[in-house]
Amino acid sequence: MAYLAPEVYEGNGYLSEVDWWSLGVVFYECIYNRVRDLDHQNRATLTNLLQRPFEGSSHENLRDNIKAAAPKYRVTSPQVSTACTSAMKALLTRNLSDRIGANGFENYMNHPFFHPINFEQLEKLEIPPIFVPSTEKTNFDATYDLEELLLEESPLEARMKHQKPRPALKVDATPREKRTDELHRMIEQYFEPFDYTAVKEGHVFER
Repeated sequence: MAYLAPEVYEGNGYLSEVDWWSLGVVFYECIYNRVRDLDHQNRATLTNLLQRPFEGSSHENLRDNIKAAAPKYRVTSPQVSTACTSAMKALLTRNLSDRIGANGFENYMNHPFFHPINFEQLEKLEIPPIFVPSTEKTNFDATYDLEELLLEESPLEARMKHQKPRPALKVDATPREKRTDELHRMIEQYFEPFDYTAVKEGHVFER
């Protein structure tokens, strides 16, 4: 829920502009968590583990904060640059005409904060990544699961429900149950996780 754009909650339909908002949320997390890494080495508490632009004590509270679209851009040490803050604000804006990327990828690339990036080299995988995750351990933050549980009214029941395997199709299954089972199997058969390193050499992404 923390990554959904305000227009998703409005219930009037939405297009790909919501993806640029979600990118803004991830952008915010990367910037402020990195600053905390540099400024505060003690990451023992939940607050230190994750800084998000929108938070809430319940699903409803989180939804209302997202719809208000007024994240706090904290004063930090080291200080977040003006160009960086501007880019975050340009992604986390309710106004779709002002949300960079929503009106074309060039609109995103032309923001001053991204000028140092050679996007042509980036598309060709010619820029070495700054961080390469370890292949010998899980690469996720357990804080995410913890926060999701804290927002659930019955966290243990919800967790069991999420982890419960899909039951086998009954002999006397209804047409709807058969269709649902078929869709699940199609997803399991055809879905393949995206692997950035598996992109064929010379491939150019469509914009």
